[in-house]
Parts: sequence; structure tokens; C-alpha cells
Amino acid sequence: VIILPDLYVNAGGVVVSYFEWVKNLTHIPFGLMERRRRERRNQTIATVLERMTGKEFPPDIRDEFLEGGAEIDLVRSGLEDVMRSTWTRISDLLEALPELGDYRTAAYVASIRQVADAYEAIGI
Repeated sequence: VIILPDLYVNAGGVVVSYFEWVKNLTHIPFGLMERRRRERRNQTIATVLERMTGKEFPPDIRDEFLEGGAEIDLVRSGLEDVMRSTWTRISDLLEALPELGDYRTAAYVASIRQVADAYEAIGI
């Protein structure tokens, strides 16, 4: 039985809070600038597919495809990326150093290493 470390599980809420903080600092909703570019790209893809197949998308499907993801989709995607990469780092560390004993200890070691790397990168 794998027991997920408490600090890992709680990190999801911290990550989403960080996203909200960044959004509030910039006063720009997530995806505002990206949304138009994505809509144009999806419009081009839909048009090319329709020309190649000789068939049109049903309007409801076309609208959903062109609209792309909402802000919540961007937040969920970012959260998933962070949580996946973090879990990979924790589990790889425990595999490399089985003497750590458990995922919780590996999570702490991974966290401390990440802070140390950040400090080193800025010369502290």
C-alpha cells in the first residue's frame, strides 16, 4: 500500500493558491492573451479538416472546439503538470535512495533539495 505524503497531497491547494496570487498580481485572467491565439489556431485546423474531408463540423462541436479551454481548464492543467512532476521527483528519489524508507521522507528530501538548488541558482 502506497501512502501519499501529507506535504505532497496538500501541495495541490498551495499550487492553486499560487496561481490565484499570480493572477491577482497581474490583474490579467489566465489565458487572456493565449485564448485568441488558440482560437485562431483551432479555426485554421477546423477549416483545413473541413476542406480535406468535404464535410462540415456540426455547429455545436465546432463552437466547443474553437472556444478551447476555459480558465479552470488552464488551472487544472497547470496543477496536473506540477503534481505529476513532483510525484515523479519524489518516487524517483525514493527508488534511488531506498534508505530514505518512505515517500514522506523522500518528499521532504526532494523539497529541501529544490530549495537548496534555488538558493544556489541565485548565489546564496
